[in-house]
Amino acid sequence: EDQNNHIQENEISNNLNDQKPSNTIAIQKFEAASSNLEFEINKSAITKMSDQLTLTSKNATEAAEDAERTELITAGLSEIIIKVEESENLMTYISDQMSLLTVQTALIDLDDDREKNQDSKTLNNFDETPKSRNNKTGQTINVRTAAIQNRIKKVSKIIQGIGLTVSNISEIANEFSTNASEEALQAANSLLNDSEELRSMLDDLLENVENKK
Repeated sequence: EDQNNHIQENEISNNLNDQKPSNTIAIQKFEAASSNLEFEINKSAITKMSDQLTLTSKNATEAAEDAERTELITAGLSEIIIKVEESENLMTYISDQMSLLTVQTALIDLDDDREKNQDSKTLNNFDETPKSRNNKTGQTINVRTAAIQNRIKKVSKIIQGIGLTVSNISEIANEFSTNASEEALQAANSLLNDSEELRSMLDDLLENVENKK
């Protein structure tokens, strides 16, 4: 009986020894599969995270571009407002100078009429006074005329600058219509409407300048 037990033990031991290589291979396969699965899971997570970061970066870039365009439009409109105010001040100056010219011209005409109506004796006695006054007034008129012409040139230059700025704003707004988000586009359209109102003011200024020439 002891011999039989010993034989069974040897058989079990031999069977276990025979199974060791296959068990080792199975374990190795399991470990490899587990490792691959873990790698795939990590790879998937990393890929999803990378894609999310890329999308977030893209959204942030687009938002930054929208903000930059909006800032450019706002800056352009602010520049236009300043230029329009400057033009209005120049137009007021031109109008005032034109009024003074009208008065001075009327005074010269009045002096000329008085000279014509005076008799020779009176004219000889006071000949120097009207001429002196007329010469002085004439010089003042020349100075005022030159100043007016200078201001008109400045107004024309400013208005040209306003027109260029409005064109730039329109170009930026067109970019919005292609690339911007809906919220940014609404903001751009609102700002563009303001620029169209300023364009109307620009047309009025141009008309005033033409009338002053």
